[in-house]
Amino acid sequence: MHLPLQQLTGLLAIATSACALAGPHEHGVAHLNLAIEAQSLEIAVKVPLESLLGYERAPRSDAEKREAAALLERFKKTQPVLALPAHCKEVAPAQVKAPLIEGQAGSAHGDLEAVYKLQCTQTSDWREIDVTLFDVARRISRVKAQIAGPQGQTQSVLRRNKRQLKIGR
Repeated sequence: MHLPLQQLTGLLAIATSACALAGPHEHGVAHLNLAIEAQSLEIAVKVPLESLLGYERAPRSDAEKREAAALLERFKKTQPVLALPAHCKEVAPAQVKAPLIEGQAGSAHGDLEAVYKLQCTQTSDWREIDVTLFDVARRISRVKAQIAGPQGQTQSVLRRNKRQLKIGR
């Protein structure tokens, strides 16, 4: 099934903004949304800070501040999230935010949210993508993923021993 461009553009907007609506804040659970078009890929990810740093508050010590800064820097690239083919290139700087560790006031629950926009020479032959979030944070036990693309929308829950996100048929 191929969707008209206008409908696909709507799916892209829904998929990349869905992290804000991804459900309850659960330690150990990351939310991942992908919007796939013929030559573009948008990725949105939301991960509890506790799952990445082991705490959910502003960094206190110099060591925690360095660790938090390194985490933000690391998530400026897609490698901590997905293992993508070499033919995918970022077309805009990643939007990474984690208000609690960036010194902004926040709620009792802190998350890291990142959005990536990439151009890929070909996406129609993809069958699966390896989710690498499990390698970044040992505390992540599940990744709840949603995909919107030319073949429709799908959802899946990935685990450490089942980390391949199925794309297409």
